[in-house]
Amino acid sequence: MQNYKNEGIKDKEFRIDSWESDLLEIIIVRLGGEGQEEKGLLDLLYGLFSGNQKKVLSYIPDSDNQVRQKEVSDMLSMISYAEENGIKKGEKKGEKKGENRLGALINILLKNKRYSDAEKASEDEVYREQLYKEYKL
Repeated sequence: MQNYKNEGIKDKEFRIDSWESDLLEIIIVRLGGEGQEEKGLLDLLYGLFSGNQKKVLSYIPDSDNQVRQKEVSDMLSMISYAEENGIKKGEKKGEKKGENRLGALINILLKNKRYSDAEKASEDEVYREQLYKEYKL
């Protein structure tokens, strides 16, 4: 691969036929330096992924603002829905894992006839964590 557009073709006999080559497009996103006033793409993407509708709309020209506002709102609503749905699923999995962990601890304590420890573990979170470490749960 060679950059002929900026460097030119050094070998005068070298030709590129369009039927022999594949097209390749490269997009360079420049991050800029500190103190750069124009934020551009990264600021837009931050607004998009954080759900900041005002920031996203600030990148849409005023003539398109009313037309695009509903589309942006719908898109951000879908992102929020997906995020909330993912959080709920994660919470359910976490609850199930916690229940299984506590069940395993209580089962071990009852098998070892440590009834008072089982009772204390059901009420005292710090003590319960100590028992989890003790039994490597």
